[in-house]
Amino acid sequence: MYVTQYEGLVSLYRISCWLNMEPFHPHTFYNIGKLLEKLASEHGLVWRPGSAFYAEPARVPTLDEHISKQDREDLLLWVSAMADQTRTIGLGRATEYAEDILRQLNEYDALTNRQIATLLRELDKHIRWDMEKQMFMYISPERARYYHSNKLLSSQTMDGFPTAGEEIMLAGDCYAAGCWTASVMHSMRSLEKPIHAVADSIGGINLPKAIEVSTWGEIHREIDKKVQQLRQTPLTPARDEEIAFYSNLNLEFGYFNDIWRRFVAHSRKSYDASQAKSALQHVIAFADQAAAKGLKETA
Repeated sequence: MYVTQYEGLVSLYRISCWLNMEPFHPHTFYNIGKLLEKLASEHGLVWRPGSAFYAEPARVPTLDEHISKQDREDLLLWVSAMADQTRTIGLGRATEYAEDILRQLNEYDALTNRQIATLLRELDKHIRWDMEKQMFMYISPERARYYHSNKLLSSQTMDGFPTAGEEIMLAGDCYAAGCWTASVMHSMRSLEKPIHAVADSIGGINLPKAIEVSTWGEIHREIDKKVQQLRQTPLTPARDEEIAFYSNLNLEFGYFNDIWRRFVAHSRKSYDASQAKSALQHVIAFADQAAAKGLKETA
């Protein structure tokens, strides 16, 4: 009958859930509508957009015929996939009703097209009623690629700075969702372990307290002092490379503190989309550069 329409349907309707959000694409509901329409036409019904099914007068007699074995198998597959889908995105009553249809399909051998039409009409109602209680938000393709992505950082950086990787992933989530200031906050949080690794790597810094509780300004000044000391050492290619590496990262770190961190940490400023994206891109470059040098976070 329409078995080819449903091949692979279960996997098609599976939606992954990350954190507390339920990401899915609009074509999901477009496909649901198409399948409902297809199913209605196969059972002698007509689909009226925005309403339920109604019987085509010329075909009313066929509604009292029992569904075939093949029809039953097809319906079990389709309704099971629909229940999976509605359950995943939180359409509670629709899921319960779909599960009840599955129960009836398994328990009763003599269901007619008319009974199936009634069940599907009610399922359609429950889907629409449940969806009216939901709020669906749109994420543009440009921002969607940042949502819960583990590819914003290189694999080397993810291995070397897993804590930074988690924070950058959250910064990407916030950027995708349009929470610009929250994105900046997570971007700044991602720098903690990388900058500690930079300070440990350059060695000999003299902080008044443990680095974990030192201010960014204190860390920045101490790294700068060490860079100045490096400039007093004999000229060699290795020495110049070290100066370039630490100078560049510490300069960036100072900018982070002056442009973003001090403001977002003390609720002095809010940020827009371009500023949040800029902060995210800069901290990604910072972490990648530190990891490329072989630096890693410590416990």
